[in-house]
Amino acid sequence: MLEAGAEIAWQVIATGDAAVEQQRGDVFYRVEHGGAFRVATPLGDAEVTGTSFRVVLSGPEAPGEAVLAPTGLAITVYEGRVEMSNALGRTTVTAGATAIAAVGEAPRIAEGDRQRLARIEHELALAQARLASLEGQVSVARAAVEPPSYDAIDRRRDPARYYDPRPETRAEMARHCRIAFDRPPLSADGRVELISPEEAADTGASEAEVRAVNDAYQAFNLQNVRKLRALYVEVTGDEAGAQGLSMAAIEQEILEKSAPQDELEARRRISRERAGLDPPPRDLAGRPAVEHYLRMRSGLGDAAEQVLAGVLGAPRARAARVHGWDHNVSDFGECRPRRSE
Repeated sequence: MLEAGAEIAWQVIATGDAAVEQQRGDVFYRVEHGGAFRVATPLGDAEVTGTSFRVVLSGPEAPGEAVLAPTGLAITVYEGRVEMSNALGRTTVTAGATAIAAVGEAPRIAEGDRQRLARIEHELALAQARLASLEGQVSVARAAVEPPSYDAIDRRRDPARYYDPRPETRAEMARHCRIAFDRPPLSADGRVELISPEEAADTGASEAEVRAVNDAYQAFNLQNVRKLRALYVEVTGDEAGAQGLSMAAIEQEILEKSAPQDELEARRRISRERAGLDPPPRDLAGRPAVEHYLRMRSGLGDAAEQVLAGVLGAPRARAARVHGWDHNVSDFGECRPRRSE
């Protein structure tokens, strides 16, 4: 939480480690346990793993100008502990203590105002209790208005859930109007590869076989690009956009611009058909465009596997599917619209 006049910049890397640069001002931090968290200032650094604390940089100000180079640093810890350091030294700041450093000085623990500390600790305890109470109320209210959330059957329980799910997976998805499927690549920009040279090694495909697969898939890709564009125009009426947008953008627009209830009913039908609870429809004429889209997209994995099988045979086609595009998947739905009308 930044007070007026504070300035920070930050970076979080993939492991969760975070680095913050605080150039000026008064900032309160609350850090949950997780990756490393460092706050760097011109007068010293703070390193934590899980705590709440405040960093205040002070210095002279010129009228109408920004704060000049800070001359004082104070770090107050409310929970946990903070390691405060600069080029001249290091100190550990525990809950209830404040460490300070000035230009040319090592960090040191400051004498605290015990009454002020006790008040802050009391206010913090009250705030935490209030937060816990509100979180409990939210949980109770959510349970009263929302159906039970989908109990995801992840790949450890059903490794083939996106291309050949088990009967119990299909039944679970039908109970929650959910569809899950893998997504072979589609692109209107140049040539698209169904098997890359790297993926060919997983199936033992030769260079000639890889070329043959990708040649066959290119025609399949363009056919489905045309279908997607037509569905986009049906939903939006935007023929120019159909030619200029990427496939990912077109798919997103079809979902976003369709009536939420139509999408829900489409997911309900498809999930029940996959579970064997309802027969497939004899005729889809008159059905909403979003249903045509979901049926097409959720069936593209099987259709693309057939393209592969025409060159590699069924066993190697399945292996290529598992090692290829199966990492790009969609898995969504509940028995309510994804968004409000």
